[in-house]
Amino acid sequence: MGQAATREAGARGEAPATTTTTGGGGGGAAEVTIAAAAAAAASSPVLPLATSSSSTSTSSEEEENNMAAAAAAKTPCRVTLRESLAKMRWTASSLDSLRSAEERLFSALNLNVFDADIGSEQHIHTVEGGKGKSEIPVVLCHGYGMGVGGWHLNLGELTASTHVMAKDWLGCGLSSRPRWDLEGVKETEAFFVDSLERWRQANEVDKMVLCGHSLGGYLSVCYAEKYPQRIDKLVLASPVGFPEEPEGFREAIESRPFAQRNLMKFVGWGWAKGITPGDVVRTMGPLGYRMMMGYSNRRFQQAEFDKRALGDYLYHNLAATHGSGERALSRVLKPGAWAHSPLKHRLPKLDPSVPVHFMFGDRDWMNSTAPQELLESARADGGSGQEITITTVPNAGHQLFLDNPRGFNAELLRLCGVDVDPAAADAAYAATQDAVAQMAAAAAAEEAEG
Repeated sequence: MGQAATREAGARGEAPATTTTTGGGGGGAAEVTIAAAAAAAASSPVLPLATSSSSTSTSSEEEENNMAAAAAAKTPCRVTLRESLAKMRWTASSLDSLRSAEERLFSALNLNVFDADIGSEQHIHTVEGGKGKSEIPVVLCHGYGMGVGGWHLNLGELTASTHVMAKDWLGCGLSSRPRWDLEGVKETEAFFVDSLERWRQANEVDKMVLCGHSLGGYLSVCYAEKYPQRIDKLVLASPVGFPEEPEGFREAIESRPFAQRNLMKFVGWGWAKGITPGDVVRTMGPLGYRMMMGYSNRRFQQAEFDKRALGDYLYHNLAATHGSGERALSRVLKPGAWAHSPLKHRLPKLDPSVPVHFMFGDRDWMNSTAPQELLESARADGGSGQEITITTVPNAGHQLFLDNPRGFNAELLRLCGVDVDPAAADAAYAATQDAVAQMAAAAAAEEAEG
C-alpha cells in the first residue's frame, strides 16, 4: 500500500439539524514530471509523536530535531517577491512545497499517506485511516482546485468511526500530473473514471461508498455509470453539472450593463480557450499567493480553522507545477458551470441498485432544484426502486465540509449507517481543534516577527 506517515488523532464537526427527503422504492495521462517522481519515491514524512513503551528512546539531539520539525510543520510559509527572485522563479512553488503544506494540515491525524501505483508510470496520492473499522470504505473525491488536504477537518472524526480513503484525482494534487491533451467530454470523463478504477484495483477495494464534492461529484457519477457494481452508496456533496443551461441564459448576458457584459464575455472567451484559475494564479507569481490567501480569509471568514494554512495549501496545489487535471474544467462544463452533458439526464439511467444521496449547504450557490425534480420523478414512476435522498447541512455553503465539518461528518456517517461512538468522535474533534489552534498561533507569531 505504501509507506505510512503516522500522525496523532483527529477531527469532528458540528452536529447537523438536517432535513432529509427519501424517494424511490427502498433498498437500500503522459508521465509524471521528474520532480513529482522524485517526491513520490521519497518515503512519506513521519511527524514526531510520543513513542510507545516498545519503541527505543531517542537521543536528546534527535528530540530537538523532532521538535524543530514539528514546529516547522505547523507554520505555513510565505511566498514573497524576494523569495521568487532569489529562486529565479516567478512562481515560488513546487511539489515539495505542496507536500509540506499538506503535512501541516494533517499534523494531528493518524493517517497512512502513500502513493498508489496505478500503472503506466502513474500514481494516485492517497490518505487512509480507520482501516478495519468497516468492510466498505468511504472514498472521498475532492472538487476543482482542492485536494486531499481539503478534508483535514473531516478525516479525524470520520476515521474514528469508519474506514476512510481520500485521493487526489489523477492530474491533481500530489498525484501524477501528465500533460493534458484531451478535448472531448467522453475522453475527459474516461481519463478520471479509468484512473479511479485502476486505483480501486491497486488498493484491492471491492465496493465503496463513493463521496464526491462539486466536480468530484460529477466525476463520481461518471464512474458509477460504468462500474455500478463497485458502488455501495453514491454521495454527491453539492455536485456541479446537474442542471442543464436554462433557456435565455446567453440572452440574459446581453442585457447586462456594458462593463458586466464584456467582462462576462471575456471570461467566457478564456474559458473556451482552456484558461483556468490555476493559470491565473501561476501567471501572477507571488501575487497569486496573496490572492489565494485573500480568498481563504474571505471565503471562510466565519469558519474555525487556520485560513492561512489552508490558503498555503490551495496556492501550492494550483501553482506547484503545470496544469493537468484542471484542464477538465472547460471540457465538461460551459461558462456558468453548466455541463455539456448534464447529470439531470444521466442519473435516471443509473443502475437502480445504487442509492444516491445528495448533500447541499443551506447557503449553497449550487442549485438543488434539479435533484429535487429527480427525486419526485423517482417517486412518481415508482418502478425504478432507486433510493434517492436530499439533505441540507446547516450553516454551510458550497464548501460544506469546511464550513460545517461536524455537520457534514455526522450526515455522511448517518448515510453510511455507521454507529458513532460520541466519546471517540468528540476526542477526535478536540485533537483537531487543538492542532488548528497551534497552527494559527504559530502563524500569528511568525506574522508578528515580520
